[in-house]
Amino acid sequence: MTNNPDEIKSNKPPVRRDVLYWTGRVFLFLIVVFFSILILIQLPFIQMWGANKLSKSISKTLNTTVSVGGFNLHPISDLSLKDVFIGSPDYPGDTLIRAHEINVDFQRLWDLFSNKFTVNQIMIDDGLLNIEKKAGDTLTNLDVAMLRLLPENKDTSKAPFVFDLEKISATKLQVRINDNTAGSLVRMIFDRADIALDTLDMKGQYIKADYMDFDNPLIYVTQKITEPVIRSSVEKEDKSWAFDIGSLKWSDGRVYIDNQKVPYDTSQAYGLDYNHLSIADLDIRADSLRVRGMNIQGKNIAIHVLHQNGFEIKTASVERAVVSENGINFTDFEIETADSHIRNSMEVDFSGF
Repeated sequence: MTNNPDEIKSNKPPVRRDVLYWTGRVFLFLIVVFFSILILIQLPFIQMWGANKLSKSISKTLNTTVSVGGFNLHPISDLSLKDVFIGSPDYPGDTLIRAHEINVDFQRLWDLFSNKFTVNQIMIDDGLLNIEKKAGDTLTNLDVAMLRLLPENKDTSKAPFVFDLEKISATKLQVRINDNTAGSLVRMIFDRADIALDTLDMKGQYIKADYMDFDNPLIYVTQKITEPVIRSSVEKEDKSWAFDIGSLKWSDGRVYIDNQKVPYDTSQAYGLDYNHLSIADLDIRADSLRVRGMNIQGKNIAIHVLHQNGFEIKTASVERAVVSENGINFTDFEIETADSHIRNSMEVDFSGF
């Protein structure tokens, strides 16, 4: 007796889909979705949509004008922004940040879901940071921006947002600090700046850096004549930034100081006019610096200074330096000019600057 072929076929056990099979299908689906997102993000209209969404979000938070000319995001590694403009909070016509290009090299974009974001490096090309304090205010526009972008975490059940920035590199960078209350204006221009950060606490106004390296810095310091103003109410206590720097390198710098409160003394034939000073070349090396307002401590500091009139300090070095509101203490201090060479330690006490 022979079996019917159809009967034989129907007697075969059904094929079972095991766990590995379905796991592979799900994994393949996720890969397809991931690469589809990567492709979509590269499309010009998607990039412009992302740039507009980013601009509107920051603009609403700061109550100012924000624009981004170009936007390119790679979810795995980097973000590129072109023609960036951010106005001062509540003053859309004033500049807070302007940059031709900003590149952000980051780690794990999905860390944002756990209130954390790690940036390996921010690279800025042709940028301007304009820090300004209006007359009567005790907060700068940067202070206000940080308070609004990183508000105080009132919900103690949630972990605070952690922003970890490891390095900043910039070419053709300008920093302008204008304090209309104190009447001081500082303009700094750097051909190149590299900063390796260990800690960046924007709220606490504290920076700890492994090193800072500045090439061809140009510094203008102006003390302006101001009228007495009534200080406004503040959102937080105003204080100076604090710095701990592992090593500092300042190469081929120029410094110009102009105190407009003090007229030029044309009768002074010799010496230096410290209210109207022109330094043609300034080089600084330091193994460590600790800055707390006017209180400064440093180790193994070496300085070279060339005045515009030709006077030169070939070297001024100190093994350990302490400058405070109460005095100056230099250990193993050495200074050399064309006609003099002094080596000693020095301590000067006073009641205040």
